[in-house]
Amino acid sequence: MHRNRGIRLWRPLVLFIVASVVPGISGHRAFGQSGVPITINSTVPDELNPPFNSGPPASGGAPSATPDQAAAFAWQEFIAVNWPAALASPQHGQPQKRDQPAPESTCHFGDPSADCALLVWETFRGKVEIFPGDGKGPGYNPSTKTFDYDALPAYNYLLPVPACDTKQKDDSTPWVNLDETDQITLDNMYAGVVDPTQQQGNSAPKLIRFLAKANRTEYEYVVGNSDPDPSDFKNHWWVHVPSDVVQATREYLGPPSQGGTRQAPRPGSKTLVSLPNG
Repeated sequence: MHRNRGIRLWRPLVLFIVASVVPGISGHRAFGQSGVPITINSTVPDELNPPFNSGPPASGGAPSATPDQAAAFAWQEFIAVNWPAALASPQHGQPQKRDQPAPESTCHFGDPSADCALLVWETFRGKVEIFPGDGKGPGYNPSTKTFDYDALPAYNYLLPVPACDTKQKDDSTPWVNLDETDQITLDNMYAGVVDPTQQQGNSAPKLIRFLAKANRTEYEYVVGNSDPDPSDFKNHWWVHVPSDVVQATREYLGPPSQGGTRQAPRPGSKTLVSLPNG
């Protein structure tokens, strides 16, 4: 997962609303005033301004990218994660992998058909599927390399949450689950024009709910750094990050000693929190 993708997940919703009125534009290329091409396809870009060479002297990559290149890179990400997901088409068979786009021969960007309704970003794991309130995430199996990331969604909170509508209690678990109400407990968002009167199943009508998701790379980083022993909860990163890792991360983020230098941590580090590339 690109490091900032988690905080950009609301933007694909807006993008899909705009794109849904122009189905069937797969494979087309668009050019802005800058002339940087943007291709309508399902491929997530893996590098900005390639190739990057750390040098010396350093060249390429994000440090020397132009704003136009960065904008085109961002649009390619938006298009790719808003592509219909492979899971959306029943003819593809089961089981399917999350995060995977449907073949361009089957579904197009902005495709309004029911078989193409589910989007790639919607199949990412919800936060509570990575950091469950009680026990392990759905499908977790330390013996598999993917730790069963592709298991169907299940939201395991500290206390069970019943369906708001009892008639829906046996329905399939939804991919889109708006279970976030604040940002790291510091602030909330409210809709000012909504009737504040409590409604059935909604005790706070003005409170805006949203979601947080992460892809396979981040999920495997969290569970891969955890002790496979189910009884060793102190080393399960989905419960809490070990104290020595927390301390090492704080020291890295703190000011360096006078005249000292600091080497960037390896992506995917086990000794301090450093998200892997991807």
